[in-house]
Amino acid sequence: MRDLVFRPQACIPRIRASFTDLDVVELPHARHFIQEDAPDQITSAIANRFS
Repeated sequence: MRDLVFRPQACIPRIRASFTDLDVVELPHARHFIQEDAPDQITSAIANRFS
C-alpha cells in the first residue's frame, strides 16, 4: 500500500464500490510491483479465491 501511483485512500473505496463480488487484499508493505514485493500473499489470495 506504498504505491506512488495508485493511492489506497482514493483507489480502494472506488474499487470496492465498483466491483461488489471482489476480494480486496491489502498488501501494506508492497509498492507498485506487488508481484515482486508480496508474491506469497498474492499466490495465497488467488488460491483462496478459487478454492
